[in-house]
Amino acid sequence: MRSVCRLVLVFLLALSGTALARDIHVATTAQLASAVADARPGDRILLADGVYKVDAILHARAAGTAAAPIIVAAMHRWQARLLSTAVIAFEVTGAHWSFRDLDIRGVCPSDSDCEHAFHVVGADGFVLAGNRLVDF
Repeated sequence: MRSVCRLVLVFLLALSGTALARDIHVATTAQLASAVADARPGDRILLADGVYKVDAILHARAAGTAAAPIIVAAMHRWQARLLSTAVIAFEVTGAHWSFRDLDIRGVCPSDSDCEHAFHVVGADGFVLAGNRLVDF
């Protein structure tokens, strides 16, 4: 009986990481900022097609894990267009963040005010794939 209980416990623990993962659908800049600020390991933040005006740094501070990274992705490649007037669009300090298929453009009135699409500081496991970054 104990071995069955142990087996069930191991199985439940293995599933717990997957069970906590969330798909978070966003369609506004406010929803995106909230989702990034409240991210947990395994979250997939999925951006609907459209324009997102980013006027403040989006801080990616939470830590994902190698097995449960935090993913920020466009639902359709390059159809989520982030227009940034912030000096940095995303500041990534948490581990295991992945950014995929986004179109991020610096649209500052003065070119020198749009310095970085991503500022990555001590963030192990950072992935940037399939994005289009313009005018930073």
